[in-house]
Amino acid sequence: MEFTTIDFKEEEGIGTIILNRPDRLNAINSIMFSELIQVFDIIEKSNSIRVVIITGTGRAFCAGGDAKDMSVNVDMSSVSTMAECRKVIQATKALANLSKPVISAVNGIATGAGVNIALAGDIIIAAETATFSEIFVKVGLTPDMGGTYFLPRAVGRAVAKEMVFTGKMIDAQEAQKLGLITHVVPKENLIDAANDMARKIAQGPPVAIALAKTMINKSFELDLASALENELNATFFCLQTEDHAEAVRAFVEKRKPFFKGK
Repeated sequence: MEFTTIDFKEEEGIGTIILNRPDRLNAINSIMFSELIQVFDIIEKSNSIRVVIITGTGRAFCAGGDAKDMSVNVDMSSVSTMAECRKVIQATKALANLSKPVISAVNGIATGAGVNIALAGDIIIAAETATFSEIFVKVGLTPDMGGTYFLPRAVGRAVAKEMVFTGKMIDAQEAQKLGLITHVVPKENLIDAANDMARKIAQGPPVAIALAKTMINKSFELDLASALENELNATFFCLQTEDHAEAVRAFVEKRKPFFKGK
């Protein structure tokens, strides 16, 4: 499938999404939202893709929503405009609910929805030159794309409130200290680092990883007893998979297992 605002490729079980509007700092417009929804659906239905990388072209990861695009849709009460805005929810849910692990490789500026796209994934690796801001307040808006959900879970409520209330910009080193991101690497090593991690994950058992991702994501809304029940059910399910049997054989035979996702 051909896209106009993103690039997508698959190689060795890794699906890579590249936000590709460098002249607009990869800001998201209506077309990009639609294309992201499409590509997330392709990834979820794929039997060959085991892990996903999201990154950007040029000096930005994503500068949030395209202000130029938003300025065209001035009648925010219209049905058509509301339908366009609901693409934000659809895209966010599609990304956050992907059964495959998502690595956000933040190559530069990440502001507004750009931060929240990264947070909707599972692991964030950032270039040492990357910058982050929940910039919505600077344009009189509240966070979207799950900012009020993902951010406090990453950095805590107090830090999240400060970032949202002030819209301040932080660098990659501070973002790592706050728990916003996982790894900081030199910019020239970013994609290699993301691919190295993606390959390690892709070699793992897809069923177990998908179940683990779902359980971790749901754990914030559960009590301990419910979480333990989920773990028991997931363990029982995994014990019956071919991948578990392969792991046992590989252990006995002192070799690396080859997981098929069955």
